[in-house]
Amino acid sequence: MKMREGNRGVNPPHEGPEEPRTPVISVSGVTIKSNGLNKPQNDEEETKIASTLRDKEQGEITGFIGVSLYDLARLNEVNLKYEGGEVKKVLEELRHVRVSLCSKDEVKVIYKDNEIILPLERLKDFYALHFALQSLEISNDMKVLNKITYMVASRINLEEAKTILELGIERGYAEVVKVLTDKRREILKNLDLGEIIKRKDTLALYLALRVLDEVIPYYIKPEKGSKGLILVFKDGVYIEGEEYIKAIANKIATEEGFVDKVTRQVLNNMMEHIKAVSILAKEIQDPKRGMFIAFKNGVLDLDEFIKTGKLELKPFNPNLYVLYKIPHELRVDVYENLSLKAKADPVEALKEIDKELYKAMCDWFDIDLDKIKEENPKLEADVEFARLIYGMLGALDEDEKKVKNKDRIIRLLLQIQGNCLLPDVLFDFLTLLYSMETMTAKSTWLRMVSTMLGWRNVASIPLQELAEDEFARIELFGKLANIYTDLPAGRIKNQGVLKQIISGEEITANVKHKGRIRFRPIAKHIYSCNKLPKIEDIKDRAYLRRILIIPFLRKFKRNEEFKKYLMRKAHKLIIPSLIALRDMYYNGLALDPVDVVDKIQEFWRLKSDPVYRFLNEMVKHGILVLDKNGVIDDNELLELYNKWAETVGESTLDMGELTKRLKKHHIRKVTRKGYGYYKGIKLQKSLDEAKKTLETFLEAES
Repeated sequence: MKMREGNRGVNPPHEGPEEPRTPVISVSGVTIKSNGLNKPQNDEEETKIASTLRDKEQGEITGFIGVSLYDLARLNEVNLKYEGGEVKKVLEELRHVRVSLCSKDEVKVIYKDNEIILPLERLKDFYALHFALQSLEISNDMKVLNKITYMVASRINLEEAKTILELGIERGYAEVVKVLTDKRREILKNLDLGEIIKRKDTLALYLALRVLDEVIPYYIKPEKGSKGLILVFKDGVYIEGEEYIKAIANKIATEEGFVDKVTRQVLNNMMEHIKAVSILAKEIQDPKRGMFIAFKNGVLDLDEFIKTGKLELKPFNPNLYVLYKIPHELRVDVYENLSLKAKADPVEALKEIDKELYKAMCDWFDIDLDKIKEENPKLEADVEFARLIYGMLGALDEDEKKVKNKDRIIRLLLQIQGNCLLPDVLFDFLTLLYSMETMTAKSTWLRMVSTMLGWRNVASIPLQELAEDEFARIELFGKLANIYTDLPAGRIKNQGVLKQIISGEEITANVKHKGRIRFRPIAKHIYSCNKLPKIEDIKDRAYLRRILIIPFLRKFKRNEEFKKYLMRKAHKLIIPSLIALRDMYYNGLALDPVDVVDKIQEFWRLKSDPVYRFLNEMVKHGILVLDKNGVIDDNELLELYNKWAETVGESTLDMGELTKRLKKHHIRKVTRKGYGYYKGIKLQKSLDEAKKTLETFLEAES
């Protein structure tokens, strides 16, 4: 291996004793070995050897178990995110630089065909580490190498590094927890139980060790302070576990006869010991993360299923970071018995698994749009919006009157269900089931989805609370879905926060009696409402393009027994939903909200802003006309508005409130010769004729 000059402040290399096959060179306490080669006699021979090193290597290291320098320096994706191309490339290459203990205070660093031995403490010595990385030929760019060396040397904690190296990377998180527990047990090895319970500090440690014999904890640090969130591995998943841990501690103390010694202080100190073990175990070997979801009979790797189409369960494993468990068995046998067509088509899968369930869902959309509008003129806007949505799905007949191909709508519902099973956010949208009418099966479908997922996996928080209440947001932690029926019509503020939540971006949430923690909410949001809530900024297309509105227009008679019957079948939706998830991954959402954002914006304005709707309908029926120079007497417009509002079921307004709302539509109040007018709008006919036209229109509406 060709050696390069050391950096300023690093002693030049000098040769050590000659060995028959391995040259040894020491620099600043660094010993460099070039495996399998006689020591070069001169520079020319050294250059020749360097060029053929890989081909002639005799002592190749195989089966090496160690820790990558990348992991030892606690580097992560955040470090890579903000670095340039060459620096990022070299940081990635550190994953292939392996480090292991070769004696109590020395480590061996191996990269490709070469190895270096140096004192453990020199991992934090910039010059020694720089020379070592330079000698291993990690990079030829000195600026890059300087930056990489500084990052690694400054991030390595020698005490933790030694513990990590002693444990080795091959052990999983749970095994690391057990090893760390055993190491702490040595503190108490010379004390009997009577001596231990005399002191609060030893009792707290003893209880922590006894609890750690029974549970695998996992700690999520807060942004500030020490009161974070502690989880425990239970029944195949990690769940919030502080109370569970304390219950186990009290049980142990009761069984061993010292429960009277277990004070609040002892329990708090016990929790600190458990946190310390969890934090260090996480630094050494974090549980494996991925798109894992547990069922009653095992763990499914959704990433693997999406890529291969193979449904295969793994055993429960504390070394997998799994937060979600569906309270039903995953029937792999049912999936295997499906036809090839059904394995690729979620609607066909539902038909094969349960035809009655498929028929019940189809019945929700067995409607004639023109007939609905004829029977209830107030639903005209709803019907036309439904015509748009169903038409874009390809569900309508040629005349666009009846829903003919209900499978297109069912496919969309199954995709939404499948998306709820995904413990990640790949599609950032929320679903809103809408109709002015009640008893249209909206809540029935939401209950079916909640039953399929399991109520423990479902939060129920309205959008308004998510936007404004940081304590409400923590309820999304560990949830697959946020499902809320009858969304309030109150104004939605902080749309930027909601965009973050819907997109699964990292957010901050307050935990009661603890600190603030950061986490990525992956819950999918599904709501139903009879009246669309007001939006702070209706022009925010980035918010509206994340909203998928699905009209539910068919009315049903109340039938609680049939609802219960459907709930008993809800678990049969799991396999069609998984197939729909895979379908959505490869073929996209059946209806992307981006494609209808303009229509959604217009529809939302009509349904959530009564003044906008009033102006729209008055212009449509030839009563008013928008004219930037036109004026209308303020009392006349107020009279027209309140007459319209009383008939269509909206709240009447006083002059001040009407003026305030009209201003948003570029209609402002002016005064001329002591009389009030609204500028930007005018009557298209005389006031008497306008009133008659309005009465005729309202009679038809009612």
